[in-house]
Amino acid sequence: MRLKEWIERKTMRKEMDELEKLYLKIHTAEEQKQMELDHRMLKEREIDDQWKKYMAEQRIDKEQKMTELQDAADMR
Repeated sequence: MRLKEWIERKTMRKEMDELEKLYLKIHTAEEQKQMELDHRMLKEREIDDQWKKYMAEQRIDKEQKMTELQDAADMR
């Protein structure tokens, strides 16, 4: 009877270890996916910021060019 209980406990322990390994594997995969998503979102945000900066610079350049042209037209 004691041997039977010991074998049962040993089997249950093995099952618990296997479940822990499976959980760890799933959890690691989920964390990896989340890290990839975070990295992609950060990269998109950086690209968006660069685009906004570029557009702002283009707007300023256009305004300066228009001012220069207006000044040149006023001098004629």
